[in-house]
Amino acid sequence: MPELPEHNWLITDLDCYDYCGWDGCKKWAESRLFLSDEDLFHDVNLRDMQFVWGAFSALPKNINKDEALTYPDIGLDGNYYEFRLKNILLPQRPDFILEIWAEDSTLVTVVAHNPDYLKPLYNLNCKVYDAELYNQKLNSELCKIRNTLKKINSDISESKADAIQWHCWRNLFLNSDKHHDDDTISEQVKESLKYIDEKGFYDSGFYWNPFNA
Repeated sequence: MPELPEHNWLITDLDCYDYCGWDGCKKWAESRLFLSDEDLFHDVNLRDMQFVWGAFSALPKNINKDEALTYPDIGLDGNYYEFRLKNILLPQRPDFILEIWAEDSTLVTVVAHNPDYLKPLYNLNCKVYDAELYNQKLNSELCKIRNTLKKINSDISESKADAIQWHCWRNLFLNSDKHHDDDTISEQVKESLKYIDEKGFYDSGFYWNPFNA
């Protein structure tokens, strides 16, 4: 962790796997906590818990517990695209120093208003990458797909367009840094449109619009 100004932690959206069988564990069964920096790291060092989900927000010391607990959850598991895939990633509030998002036991995203706080994390012995640069590339690719789709079928519903754009992106851009010209993108969009028409798609009621990233 970087050296931060004095702070406490507001923890929301919490789903902790290791919340029983050890001294002090009961609080980790809750979905929201307010802890001092010392108390959080005491438990982490004691037990090295698995956080399935959780938004860990470092708050300045002048924000007390009563005020902090009025802040809403970020909605990690139900609002994934909305907070995770933006071109610019920042903590929920301008007064938060740093925020850590534990995502489905798979990813950890760390965001801060001061980019210097993020620099030490690039030295971690694991796969680390700049999520903003990744998102900017991703959203640019999705915009190309969506623009091509609009030319082919301008009346398509947003939810269906969302399914097509992701199917096309996975087939064309996922795990590839290759440049694709307009004709290649157009052909893949047509193939993805045909695939979605034949197989159908699950309409979640929420779609990701890369133009608003």
